[in-house]
Amino acid sequence: MLYRTVITRASRHIADRKPTLDQIGLVTTELLKEEEMLVRMSRWVLLSGLAIAVLLISIGCGGGASEEGVVKIGFNDGITGAIGSVGTPAFEGAQLAIDKINGAGGINVNGKKYKLQLVSYDNRGDPKEAVAITEKLITKDQVKFIFGLTSSPSAMPSQEITNKNKVLAFSASTQIETILGKPETAYLFKTLGGEGPPYGKAVGYVPWAVKKLGIKNIALMSPLDVVGDTFDKLYAATFEENGVKVVARERFERAGADFYPQLTKIKAANPEALAVSYTDEDALKVFRQALELGVTKKLVGISSTTVAVAKEFQGKFTDYTFVISTRNFDTDDATIKQYLADYKQKFGKDAGSSVYFSLYYYDPIMVLSKSMEKAGTVDNADKIAEALRGMEYKGVMSYWVDPKINYFAHGFDVGYVGSDGKVNYDRVEVR
Repeated sequence: MLYRTVITRASRHIADRKPTLDQIGLVTTELLKEEEMLVRMSRWVLLSGLAIAVLLISIGCGGGASEEGVVKIGFNDGITGAIGSVGTPAFEGAQLAIDKINGAGGINVNGKKYKLQLVSYDNRGDPKEAVAITEKLITKDQVKFIFGLTSSPSAMPSQEITNKNKVLAFSASTQIETILGKPETAYLFKTLGGEGPPYGKAVGYVPWAVKKLGIKNIALMSPLDVVGDTFDKLYAATFEENGVKVVARERFERAGADFYPQLTKIKAANPEALAVSYTDEDALKVFRQALELGVTKKLVGISSTTVAVAKEFQGKFTDYTFVISTRNFDTDDATIKQYLADYKQKFGKDAGSSVYFSLYYYDPIMVLSKSMEKAGTVDNADKIAEALRGMEYKGVMSYWVDPKINYFAHGFDVGYVGSDGKVNYDRVEVR
């Protein structure tokens, strides 16, 4: 092809002339050199184009393969339903944590960047749905970490599945305290100080409340479920250990509306104070009827009740105490203020009284991200679990992960509201 082109050009060049053979050869040689140079240049342009194309393709492939730089975080909780007042803010806290980490560039594991992706499902507080969702997160979504399962009836059967599959589960459930630190629960972590020893709320809250109220006896009302079983036995024993006689212990259906029969029996025992567990929904219903009956004006909230109770019954009681599972947000603390600002920006609303529960998984997700960086892996559950154990972390919450029982230990803020309606906070440590 090259020579045909040269001959054609040479013919045109000497047309209508009478050159010698030497002149024809010289023209032909010069034209041949030009064509060879053009061919080499064409090849260079072609190869350069191919190189650029390969580079662009590789960049494109890198973008398409960004899944390798994503760590999925499962979330399985009752965002609606019976525990929605706890599950919804807990879910919001998880979302905030993911946004905070990703907004700062993600996590860096062995020099590689990863972003976190929240894969969430609402189990509506139904244990059967919780189990099904746990299976789905593991088998379909391929997650290695699951947060939530705050309700004990959902957490207990689900943790068997996560442990079996070596998936790290992080739960605020009360009942899982009873199974921590065993070989068969090596992949289960408790993210919230529960109720009993060694780090639970009862340990620090009960002696504080007894002193604050100056009481010698008390009556208890607990839900008629497995969580209520724990509260009933634990708090009865803890009050007795702190010199307070438990004069009555009654149970109630959480979905019920008429608690007068139980409260009538309690009134007959003439208690100085009434303690009710364990959410605002429970406390508001029971305390309302207790105040109507004139059982007592000293009210004690147990576990997850909040200052909302005091606001509802202001002027109708003389004393109300409660313990905050996480932190008091009515403070000038800069870390708290930033958290509330982030919350409002994310959800377009001010945080309500149940914002306490948003910290159930906020900082624990931060702790998990640090443990992956420390372990140098995003999918080796054993190495990540080992990195978690003994870790200390200070954020909105401050934790020390007990290496023997996989427990996120922390202190508690406690609150007192008097007849004047003013809320006063203290801090109790349990470590």
